[in-house]
Parts: sequence; C-alpha cells; structure tokens
Amino acid sequence: MKVPRVEYMYWAKTVPRVTYNLAGSGAPNAAPEEYGAEPQDLSAEELGPYGHPQLVAALAARYGVGESSLVLVPGASMGNYLALVAALEPGDTVLLEAPNYECLPRAVELFGGRVELFERHPSQRWAPDLTTIEDGLRRGARAVLISNLHNPSGLRLEDRDLNALLDLTDRHGATLIIDEVYLDYLHVNKGAKLHTAASLGPHLITTNSLTKVYGLGGLRAGWLMAAPETAERVCRAMDHLVVNNASPSMNLAIRALGHIKRLEARTRRLYQQGWPVTRQWLEARPDLSCPGNDGALFVFVNLGPGLDAQRLLDRLVQAHDTLVAPGRFFGRPDYVRVSFALPPEQLREALSRLGQAIDETRRS
Repeated sequence: MKVPRVEYMYWAKTVPRVTYNLAGSGAPNAAPEEYGAEPQDLSAEELGPYGHPQLVAALAARYGVGESSLVLVPGASMGNYLALVAALEPGDTVLLEAPNYECLPRAVELFGGRVELFERHPSQRWAPDLTTIEDGLRRGARAVLISNLHNPSGLRLEDRDLNALLDLTDRHGATLIIDEVYLDYLHVNKGAKLHTAASLGPHLITTNSLTKVYGLGGLRAGWLMAAPETAERVCRAMDHLVVNNASPSMNLAIRALGHIKRLEARTRRLYQQGWPVTRQWLEARPDLSCPGNDGALFVFVNLGPGLDAQRLLDRLVQAHDTLVAPGRFFGRPDYVRVSFALPPEQLREALSRLGQAIDETRRS
C-alpha cells in the first residue's frame, strides 16, 4: 500500500526552532491549571464502549445534537479520515476546496478516493466555486469536502454558500463533509452563536476538536457529528483503527468543558491583543493583501508578484529567527499563513522581522 507523505506535517514536525514562531493556527497550549485538571483525571479506567458517556453528553448538549449523532475520535484529522470511510467507497471522487489543508487531499488518497479540486476565490472572501461543484456532482462525485472556517484563510463559509452546498449535495445524493475545527473562533472572538452544521441534513458530516480554538492539542480530543446511521458506521471503523479513545484524554476533556468559559476568555484575550497589531501591520504594507479576519488567530497573506516565497522563508529563518507557514503547503506558493497568537510585544517584533525579510528578498 502506498502511503502518501503529508509534506506540511513533516515540515511542521522537523522545521528548525525559532524565537518568533508565526506558523501556528491555534491557541497556544493551555496549562492543566487553566482548565482545572485534577490528578484523578489521569485514571486509565475505560468508561463506555465508544467514549466516555459524560463527554458525549456534554458535547452533544453544547452543540445541540443528539448523543447518537456524536462519536468521539482522536482528533479532527482522524475524524476527517473516518468521515471518508463512513461515507464513501474506495475509488469514489471527492470534490475538495483549493487552497486546502494538505492533510485533507492526503486523507482522500490514503482512503483510496479520487480528488477533484474546486476553487475558493480570494476576491470573494474565499467563497467556493459552486458552478464547479455542481458540475463535479453531475459527473458522479460522491462527496464535497470543505472547511469552515476556511484553512488557510480563516474566513467563514457564508450562509448562502452553505445552503447552496446543502442543496447541491442533497439533490445529487452526495455527502457534504465540513471540517469545523476553527469554527468556534467565530463564536469566541466575534460573538456569533455557537453552532455546527451537523443537524442541517442527513447527508452531512462535521468534525471538530478542542485543539485549535481551546489550546488543547495534546489531548487529541475530537468528535464527529453525523446522522445516527453514519455515526454507527464510524464506530465500526473505529474498531479497526483505534479501538478506544484514551481515558485520561477524555477525562481531561470533560474537565476542560467544565471550564470552557475560562478557555474561551483566554483565546479571546489573545485575539483582542493580536489582531489589532496584525491589522495595523497589514495596513502599513500596501505590497501585501489580506481579505480580512473572521475571528481566527491567523491570516493568509498574499505576498504579491515577483517575490520568491521559498527564498523569503529561508531568509526569514536564517537571518531573522522567525517562521511563518509557507503557502505552498496549501497550494498557494505566493501566500504565507501568519499566526498572531504571540504576546503583543513579541508579535510586533516578529512582524517587523517578517517585513524586513520581505523587503530584503524583494531587493535581492
């Protein structure tokens, strides 16, 4: 079996350490005391055949879905893979957004599916190309895979486009899979009502986790939401792949949900400190463009024509001790994804160094 390498993940795990890291996309790791963790949470006692029932109940209540529609999974990336397994057969075509998070096309390939891309347009705040999607569904595509908030831009999928996707996939009997791992940013930082698309249709699957918005990546506490019959197929697939979720992780996730307002406030503080600094920096750089921000702790920045992005990134690391996420991993080598989750003074210094590296690369 050929296993495709996820180049972004390999890069992220092996990239040199730098002082000013702007390459992330989530809140920094939360310390156990920030969400009330207790020693007894480390118990390895197994509870529930497919996850801790208290955690299932808490998440179902938080997002307004039935408990039979929610499956605990070890992270949203595993959730995306399990969604493909539950909804498709090997050889099926999946329509996937571009630019995209590289783990998504690689998951389709690993599963044995075929990827066809549809564009998300930067001039329209990265709205999806519905005409291309409809054409792909007419030709037999069995699923549409999209992220909301969009990774790498951090912008929301507008309600009109979501409704159009629901209508198109319903009419063609296809599955709509939405990676919602960043969606809670919209609630935490922009005051939108907490929501998920999971209950909007029987052929819809959503994935999420406590990783990005809440700073709990090490827990690998994720979930998948779908119609009960689809959720049951996910459970069968879990029996082959991971058997059980880790008990300490589930216990700590329960603890985190009990203190979720504290974690929300932490993320909101990071946003309220970081976004004004970043917006001011962008406004002072007419050579760069960015269509805005919907609450994510990152932006996707167009470097403009004539700039060798790889030379920029090499210079940024070697001469300026700073790192951003290269756009090539999302299919857009003329972009970089820039996090602003650092403390304000460090962020100002990091953005200054990024600006210097851009100017030096242009001159060279």
